[in-house]
Amino acid sequence: MKKFLIYVCTTFGLAVILMIVSRLSVEFSEWYARNVYPVLVGTLGRVFGIFPCSVYELLIILLIVAGIAGIGLFVFAMIRFKRVENFEDFKSKRKTLLKRIGVSLSCALSTLALILTANYAVNYNRHTFLHGEAANFNEPTELERLQIFLTLLDEFYTVFPDEETLYSLITTDENGVFVLTEDLRVSAPAAMRKLAEEYPRLDVYFPPPKPFIFSELTSDMGLLGMFSPITMEANYNNIILDSEKATTALHELAHVAGIMRENEANFISFLAGRASDSPELFYASYLYVFGEVRSYATKEVYEQLPKHYQDLLDGFIEKSVAEWQLQPWYDEESGQWRGLDDEEEEQIKVIEYLDLLPDQIKIDMDAQSEWWWNRFINTTYVYDDDGEVIDEIFESNEVVQAISIISSEINDAHLKFQGHEDGIQAYWGTSALVMALYLELI
Repeated sequence: MKKFLIYVCTTFGLAVILMIVSRLSVEFSEWYARNVYPVLVGTLGRVFGIFPCSVYELLIILLIVAGIAGIGLFVFAMIRFKRVENFEDFKSKRKTLLKRIGVSLSCALSTLALILTANYAVNYNRHTFLHGEAANFNEPTELERLQIFLTLLDEFYTVFPDEETLYSLITTDENGVFVLTEDLRVSAPAAMRKLAEEYPRLDVYFPPPKPFIFSELTSDMGLLGMFSPITMEANYNNIILDSEKATTALHELAHVAGIMRENEANFISFLAGRASDSPELFYASYLYVFGEVRSYATKEVYEQLPKHYQDLLDGFIEKSVAEWQLQPWYDEESGQWRGLDDEEEEQIKVIEYLDLLPDQIKIDMDAQSEWWWNRFINTTYVYDDDGEVIDEIFESNEVVQAISIISSEINDAHLKFQGHEDGIQAYWGTSALVMALYLELI
């Protein structure tokens, strides 16, 4: 018993010390992340990376089964002990059993606490990913935001200058929605390794990302992926659209690299896709970032644009203008922004960011929204006698909604405990990091 007590105190004590020191010293956390953590990733990542399925999910299943079996055995033992004629003997046996259960649980929990702290929690307290570049970051002006958006759009069109090039590099299904043809087990780690050449703090062993076994359940929970600090696995939802699978795999591998803040993992996912040799990862990453970085151009902002950005905007308008319907546009003859109908005085005379995006990006944005809508909303169609749809009835999927809310609340509490004051709102903080990086480029 004494040995077990020493073990529990040692493991739990180390976990507490690591947590306290890392919270008090960002320099220690950064040193740990760069020198100790890569060894843990390299060891556990290689061991569990051998398995084709998610070992983390299997462990959860095993834990649930073991818990149920343990409760059953405990009840059985209590019933059996009660048959002992000597009551004192019964009390002794019950005490011994409870002591063994307590010791086993204490050892398991203290071990888990040390693993989670060493493999996960300490990294929450390291420097932010752009702590140098973004130290003096201020919210960009409308002009700067537009310039950043145009820069991103220009980068996209540099790789995919026209539809012919785009569709020679990516594949779509029968509905025109983007699909992956590459193996994420290969392309995602390769993209992260390449990005690590530019950002050495990401230089760790990257195991192949793995699909969830229970992707239906994780979809109901609203989860796209999960990083397991116990097995160093990057898991992703296998039934979401391929565009989200790609960015999620990169996001979870960013966690593997010791980047725990959710907005930073999203940001690194974009950087990895942008820098990768894979056109598919590049496309998926820009699809994501266009949804995060939104902008528009008023006439006043347009007039402030440097000539280079005016030329870019005019070129993008020329690419898109044929597709517009009742959207404000730029009249080259008068040099004015105007609406198609002068009587529509309430119409804001702007160029919305969506108007400038290529059709395929718009298709995939709509497809992502529709996929999640259908997950949480049940739609009933009403038909007339000719079989034509005359009405749609929308009802919330109460079960899925409840599962998602519980999952979100747990995740929110967990992130706040780890120092994310914004909780799950942190996932939507990616655009600020993109702005901070691109402000250096414009």
